[in-house]
Amino acid sequence: MSPQVAITSWWVEVVATRPDAGAEGKSITRSTVSSRGQVTIPKSIRDELGLGPGAHVSFVKNSEGGYELHPESRPVTALRGSLCYSGPPLSIGDMEGAITDAITDAMQ
Repeated sequence: MSPQVAITSWWVEVVATRPDAGAEGKSITRSTVSSRGQVTIPKSIRDELGLGPGAHVSFVKNSEGGYELHPESRPVTALRGSLCYSGPPLSIGDMEGAITDAITDAMQ
């Protein structure tokens, strides 16, 4: 489960679920929202999520009304194997032909 962020008017609660975090499976760390709306993510959580300077995160509202913090920066190597093709190698011309055929079919 991704860490969750619950925002109130005075503080932000970051909840990271870990197997060693007790009976409820939650470890709670609090951080203060600055006057500029900034929150410092604690170092232990940054390290766990692999967040460094310039890393991008998104806040996604979950079905329980809380927010989940999702890291967006991933190394290119994380994409390895995401595009699998098990057929014979294709030439650029074959690929362009398949694209043209797909566009033609979609427009009909």
